[in-house]
Amino acid sequence: LDLTGSDRQLTLVSNDDSMVFVDWYRFNAISYNVGAVTFDGSSTYLSKTGDLDGAVDSPKMFAAFWVKKNGNDNNFQFFLADYDLDITIACTPDNNIRVDVTDTNGNIFYGDTTDTFTISNPFTLIMVSVDITNFGPPIVHVTFNDTVMAFTPILNNLYTGVIEFTNRAGWRIGAGNGGNNKFDGDMSMAFFKIGVAPDLSDVTFRRKFIDVTGLPVNLGANGELPFGEAPDIYMTQLATDTVAANFAVNLGTGGDFDITGALT
Repeated sequence: LDLTGSDRQLTLVSNDDSMVFVDWYRFNAISYNVGAVTFDGSSTYLSKTGDLDGAVDSPKMFAAFWVKKNGNDNNFQFFLADYDLDITIACTPDNNIRVDVTDTNGNIFYGDTTDTFTISNPFTLIMVSVDITNFGPPIVHVTFNDTVMAFTPILNNLYTGVIEFTNRAGWRIGAGNGGNNKFDGDMSMAFFKIGVAPDLSDVTFRRKFIDVTGLPVNLGANGELPFGEAPDIYMTQLATDTVAANFAVNLGTGGDFDITGALT
């Protein structure tokens, strides 16, 4: 079996609802079962008080989530949000993906995907890339798995070309302001990096997160492989890790999050 060429492909079959990916970067013919943690939609979310460690204001940001929505349609559900909802990535009541950013002057931009994100099995990779350098309008890319989705700006009041990532009261994963609008589903990975805004129409970049068969790609021990350095947030759960609370350990540079409720 030749797995050294550029066309290498290995088909893996799982006997449950987990995902499987192959560590091509340190390939030793061992597959990895990617696990997940459950956010119950009623009491559970992650939070960090204050700024992400080392955060700076920047025109750009990138986020990625492997998620499986379990229910609670017709309600906003937040994947990532700062405490004041100035910077958010969420699923709307209409099951579109909403992206919201605020510049250093306090002015906002937000918009939605035209396509909808629904209950999915097993998981969906959602990636979001935002660049407000030229803010009329900004460049926003959103993908579901390996497909770039149409995105429609709804409001653009941006006054500067810089997103205010500093002076934040805090951050949440799986909930919005005050712990409301909780995510109801399973999450296998959360990735957030300030200062980059890759072109998600570039299949070469997408292969850093999802392979040609639709499976996750190894991002490195600290999520450093896609960009050559660790992101601000990198949380993941392998099937071999039976302690769900370990998901809240941020392997990136932005600091750990506390758990409200209980991950399972």
